[in-house]
Amino acid sequence: MTGAPEKNDAPLTLICLTTDGAAATVACDSVRLWLPDGAVGIRRGHMSALMATAAGPLEAYRGGARVFCRTAAEGVAWVESDRVTVLCGTLGKSENNGNEAILPE
Repeated sequence: MTGAPEKNDAPLTLICLTTDGAAATVACDSVRLWLPDGAVGIRRGHMSALMATAAGPLEAYRGGARVFCRTAAEGVAWVESDRVTVLCGTLGKSENNGNEAILPE
């Protein structure tokens, strides 16, 4: 994937990509994901990182409200320039009552 994510007024962008081609891009303030030894939160200005992820909830929050929640298979997360890219085997159905703030492609 190249280029900058679509413009939005949120300080952080979550991009989810799976091996079966599913994808989601979410504008948010923070991201919470699971690592093999527990959960980690990511906010604007987080240092660049590459980390192995464990299977579990992948959540994005905006203005204190959860705007995205799906169960992600284990994979890898890359954090750079206020963008969190998660590559995983599968991404489950919405656990946020269908109220997700996914940006248009």
